[in-house]
Amino acid sequence: MTSSSRLRKVTSMERKEARSTDTEAGDRVPPGQKVTEKFPVLHAGHVPEIDISRWTFAVTGLVERERVFDYDQFMSLAHVETMSDVHCVTGWSKLDNLWEGVGSSGIRDLVTMLPGARFAIIRSFGGFTTNLSLKDFFQPDVLFAVKHNGEPLTPEHGYPVRLVVPGLYFWKSAKWVTGVEFTDEDRPGFWETRGYHNRGDPWKEERYSDSPAQEDGPEGIQTDNGLERMEKAMQGGCWMCSKATGRSCSREPPAKQVKGLQGND
Repeated sequence: MTSSSRLRKVTSMERKEARSTDTEAGDRVPPGQKVTEKFPVLHAGHVPEIDISRWTFAVTGLVERERVFDYDQFMSLAHVETMSDVHCVTGWSKLDNLWEGVGSSGIRDLVTMLPGARFAIIRSFGGFTTNLSLKDFFQPDVLFAVKHNGEPLTPEHGYPVRLVVPGLYFWKSAKWVTGVEFTDEDRPGFWETRGYHNRGDPWKEERYSDSPAQEDGPEGIQTDNGLERMEKAMQGGCWMCSKATGRSCSREPPAKQVKGLQGND
């Protein structure tokens, strides 16, 4: 199944339109998922305090000319709205989320990509990264969101900008984004090197990898209190174990243990 989204035109600013009808499909909930009305906040470490006057979004790597945008310049780019479903690797799904932001195709229009580009490496605050194939990154419902359900993103959900990739598990939707690098080689990111699947298709239940998980994290990613924050967000505990903290949760997952904390819900 393809990603669960539909896009509609934003009428208040320069805009582009794309459409997908997957949210109208009869089967919207992937295997192993349960629908919730809540929006749990799951991440490793603290919520960063970002000085918006110093924040930038950089488009780098295999492009003819790299581009850097400050916040006002980024906000002036063409926006789209996306109605999509969220599927977290920990087992919950939240349906009908309205996102507004800059489409990934809009980013592509800002640069001339070189022929060797095959992957998009998303960069976020503190050295966090996640990796996507260009096919996944340039799906018409993928965007760098600045609003959720009509309101600006809150810090715990990724303010000022988070990626939203509806077709993959939500850890791929990196929070606190600072740019994208186009590369000719795949570079598994923070959670992909800590036990999560390299792609993360929820319809195929691509939750975990069989590769050994790394123990160290990028500079600036704090993992000492990630488990406590996750347990609080899930209201009473979670069923994950954590390579990041070296501690175990009290519950068991539906299939097998997760090898790292979810990083971006």
